[in-house]
Amino acid sequence: ILDSYLRAASLSSLTLFEDKEVGAFVSRKFMQYIENEQSLHPDLRAVVYSGSVWFNDSNYQIIQNFYRTSVVQEEKAKFLMALGNAKNKKLIQETLEYALSKEVPFAFLPYAVSSTARNPQAREIVLNWLVVSWSDLVKRSGGLANMLLRRILQSIIPISAIGKEKEAENFLRKNKVVGLKRTVEQALEQLMINSRF
Repeated sequence: ILDSYLRAASLSSLTLFEDKEVGAFVSRKFMQYIENEQSLHPDLRAVVYSGSVWFNDSNYQIIQNFYRTSVVQEEKAKFLMALGNAKNKKLIQETLEYALSKEVPFAFLPYAVSSTARNPQAREIVLNWLVVSWSDLVKRSGGLANMLLRRILQSIIPISAIGKEKEAENFLRKNKVVGLKRTVEQALEQLMINSRF
């Protein structure tokens, strides 16, 4: 289990560093997967789906179609997370808008959001999306501090708000949600740690 985790983590990190060998490996594995789904080991699926989008914009639509047609919930989650790995700003915005569409159940929203929040090309876009979409997110969660809202805040604020600490703090203090106070404090504390680091 540790080996497969380390392999996936290594491939994921090397993808962000634009490693050419990993790019070729991901591309080859993804093409084989398109021809035969069984050819790709389950342990490598998430990293290959994500890497295919990172290295090649044209795979974005393919992954989105796989999300639409898959009936396996675990695979749908991986496809949705992969969409957040686009480097293209237009596709990043599209992922966040798509995550709020009727095609994506609200319970699946954090998959798209957390992967996009980890994308170094997406930080500003994700933070803006959070501000613009906040009232919609609160409404869809029934106005309650549910687990989904917590996950969304915890994935976006500590990374995407680096350099915009005051704005993030002011926004969260102004737009309070009952029961969300502790999560807000934790997210802001993590942001301060990351900012200092």
